[in-house]
Amino acid sequence: MVSVHLDDDLALDDVAAAVRALPAADAGDEDAQAVVDDAEGHELLWFDVTELDDLVDR
Repeated sequence: MVSVHLDDDLALDDVAAAVRALPAADAGDEDAQAVVDDAEGHELLWFDVTELDDLVDR
């Protein structure tokens, strides 16, 4: 392992909404697909593997 990628806390609500909307998006619901797309718009935070202990301690 070289790095760890995590969502920012600000993405939490959008990612949860996307999980709930995913079945409808897969079935072709355009509104549900927009919810999934919104979650995908968040950039992941990047951490070096040497920072893993600090992340776990949070």
